[in-house]
Amino acid sequence: MSGVKMMNTRKLPPIKKIDDLIKVAQKLPAKKVVIAGADYPTELQSAAFAVKKKIIKTAILVGNPKKILYFSKQLNIEISSREYEIIAIHGEEETAKQSVIAIKEGRGEILLKGHISSPVLTKRVLDKNLGLRMERIISQVTLAEIPEQGINRIILLTDPGVNNVYNYEKMVQMIENAAEVAHLVLSVKEPRVAALSANEKIMESLNSTLIADALTKKRWKDVILYGPLSYDLAIDPDSVKTKKVEKNTLARKVAGKADILLAPNMDAANIIYKNWMELAKKGKTKMANIVIGATVPYIIPSRADPSETKLYSLALCSIFIEVKNTFKDVKF
Repeated sequence: MSGVKMMNTRKLPPIKKIDDLIKVAQKLPAKKVVIAGADYPTELQSAAFAVKKKIIKTAILVGNPKKILYFSKQLNIEISSREYEIIAIHGEEETAKQSVIAIKEGRGEILLKGHISSPVLTKRVLDKNLGLRMERIISQVTLAEIPEQGINRIILLTDPGVNNVYNYEKMVQMIENAAEVAHLVLSVKEPRVAALSANEKIMESLNSTLIADALTKKRWKDVILYGPLSYDLAIDPDSVKTKKVEKNTLARKVAGKADILLAPNMDAANIIYKNWMELAKKGKTKMANIVIGATVPYIIPSRADPSETKLYSLALCSIFIEVKNTFKDVKF
């Protein structure tokens, strides 16, 4: 990943909290979203919130038209021709296809997965001929602030929702994708990345420690990475003191103040994500998601995610698009 020159002339306010995503997105031109499988209450509600907040100007609702109209009526959402468009489709395969076609035709700038299987939609997104594929992998980046765990700032997690298979090469690209979000959206010049494991020591019997060690030895640009680190050592300054991480070491630069958490596998990433999600459902944390690596930002929410998480995610995608366009001639 080449270095990213930070935008000294950028007029966007700083983003320090998840709520700032809404405030900043509202200052930008409203975007167009395609919702694949919009025939479900939470997706319609998320779209309506985003339209009301003027983050989204047009929501293309792809799915069963009878269900879309039924749920919109239940939620008192007026499906006007100016703000909403329905693409009447039955069946997941056709929903995925028509959603991607709408994006490719330029009718949408953000793709939001609704009431549709993630593998079905992602397969269409990654189709070499008809999809939205680019040269790198796609991976999910989650932004969260978690006061319950002493994290009163935005921290990033990758990859809890896309890649089932983790290896060294894929993890390098996951880091690059997450770092791009940190650079462009949060203006973090050198994000600190914690390669997570169950143990901080290199163990031949624990593969995650070996990959973390290999990633640590890689020469990174605009990223400070160290691993293996346990979850508590990555986020908690008190754990750094208790476990006596030596000063003036690479580990000390990351431990207790990681900006990005790199999970060792999908299981670990998803478990962390679901823990945060349960806190979000109780109003004890705030989260936003973005999948990058495709031609447009892509949101793959969990079915149990609250509508607020989807709204924050739409705001995040809007900001990412705006800032990325400023760097459209820069190769990442």
